[in-house]
Amino acid sequence: MAGLCNVRILLLWVGIISLVNCQGSQDSSDKTGNGPATLTTPPPTTSIQTDSDNKTSPAVTQLNTTVTPTTQAPPPQCSYTVTPIKFGFQIDITSSTTFDYTININEKGQRKSMVQHSSQSSSHEIKHLKPCTEYEHSVTFLDSAGRENIHCNSTEKDNKTTTTIEMSKDDIKDATSCIPGYVCYQTDWDITSLQSTPNKIQDERCGNKTLCVKLGYNDICSDFTTTITSSTCRNFSFNSTKSISIDFLNPSEINQPAPTELPAKINPELPPNCKNLSIDYSCREHGRVNESKKLSELEPFTNYSCIGQIKDNDGNVKNTTPVHVNIECDFDFKTEKSSTNTSIKLSWTTTSKNCQHVPQNISYNCSCRPPSSDHKHKIAANKRGTCTVTGLQPYTDYTCEVQPIYNNKIVAKSNSVTEKTESGIPDPVTNLKVTVPEHNVIHVKCDHSKSPNGPENKCRVRLLTGGVIVNKTDTPNSDLEFRDLSYSTTYTVKVTAFNGRFESEPKTNTVHTQYNDKAVIGVLIFLIISVVVAVVVYKLYIKKRRESRNGVNEGVMLESTAIYMNVPPREWHHKESH
Repeated sequence: MAGLCNVRILLLWVGIISLVNCQGSQDSSDKTGNGPATLTTPPPTTSIQTDSDNKTSPAVTQLNTTVTPTTQAPPPQCSYTVTPIKFGFQIDITSSTTFDYTININEKGQRKSMVQHSSQSSSHEIKHLKPCTEYEHSVTFLDSAGRENIHCNSTEKDNKTTTTIEMSKDDIKDATSCIPGYVCYQTDWDITSLQSTPNKIQDERCGNKTLCVKLGYNDICSDFTTTITSSTCRNFSFNSTKSISIDFLNPSEINQPAPTELPAKINPELPPNCKNLSIDYSCREHGRVNESKKLSELEPFTNYSCIGQIKDNDGNVKNTTPVHVNIECDFDFKTEKSSTNTSIKLSWTTTSKNCQHVPQNISYNCSCRPPSSDHKHKIAANKRGTCTVTGLQPYTDYTCEVQPIYNNKIVAKSNSVTEKTESGIPDPVTNLKVTVPEHNVIHVKCDHSKSPNGPENKCRVRLLTGGVIVNKTDTPNSDLEFRDLSYSTTYTVKVTAFNGRFESEPKTNTVHTQYNDKAVIGVLIFLIISVVVAVVVYKLYIKKRRESRNGVNEGVMLESTAIYMNVPPREWHHKESH
């Protein structure tokens, strides 16, 4: 019985496995429609147990069954075809469902790629490529399940790269010049692969489909040839010859020297091959745009903007760039000068090298200032070229200027000269003091003039009595004496400042000398001596009379004594006779 049960269990497991296998095949067929999915089932594992008494126990079979889950449907199939066309490729995408596609075109060996997006499975043109160039390409899409970078298959033999076709001469067309002074050509090929003679330029103003070459200044009004070659198509060469009119002339390249003389003239340097060109200029003063002037009407010291019209025999007109004009006359002054003690007179003639005729409405200002001073004495000069500046200080150095004025504005550089005014009247002396330190001495002291107004600064002192000058002295000193004057006399002292040419107003003072003290003393001494002598003589006379009255003998004695005493020497008699 036990063996029978084991067999039944095994058959039951086999039946279950068969049922599961059939059900899984049916489900896979319904979901994909691509036939039954392969289900892999591992074989059952049988374990045999043995008793300790070496008797075989009934075998227990363990069945491990793994069921593969249902797989997702494969993505739709897509493919594309690359066909070289003029200027690039045509990409045709074929797919079972509409998706969002990304087309990548990359020049072989380069990192930079061109990417184009499409929401349809259709034809797409990728242009502006290089001719004769091998490109790598790929197409990817994003399906509804969110799977990215799913690649479509290329139908080409070499499904990774394709080469663009060769370039032809018809692929290059003339283009309107996008930059003044350039000749331009247009093509849908990538112009980075093109070379030209003269050298090409690429400018954002022209776009990435336009090739331009610069004209030389001498190419205007001549035939100009351009040669274009390709760095990728070695057999390609394009030549174009154009007749260059003044329409190609870049006005900014015209050399227009600004005039520096009056009457004003502008001599532009035009292209040498243009024989029939002329330029007419009209000028407008800054701030007066509505007033136009010819070159011959321009004034000096004025800002103008002049624009010329370039004309040829065909009636073409082209404007030049503005020329800024401001002509400053280089005045040259020939100045003569003269002065008084309070004024300076200037006379001049004006010439100019770059202004043949000095403008009639020009005027002048004259001014003079002393050294180290900002104060100016100004006066407007007349148009004949003379002026007199007054109110000046005598005997002073001045720097005088003649300043041209035009339309009430200072113009050009001033002309400077130096001049010294003539000597003038000095200021009086101050603090005059006159004293009599002795009986016949006068002392004079004063301060010098503060403004001598001349080359010298002396004191001129006059001493007068009774209106008569008894002494006159010029001295740089202000302290002097007059000695040995008359006693008891009235004197007038007159002091002036003297600058070598002029005297100031006088300062006066009157003083009196004292009596002659020496003479008085002499007289007194004489009188005293005279009195003493008289007294002595008188006494002698009295004595003589008294003695004569005495006796005869006595008289004889006295007489002989008297005779002896009274005989004077010979010199004494001589003196008395006078």
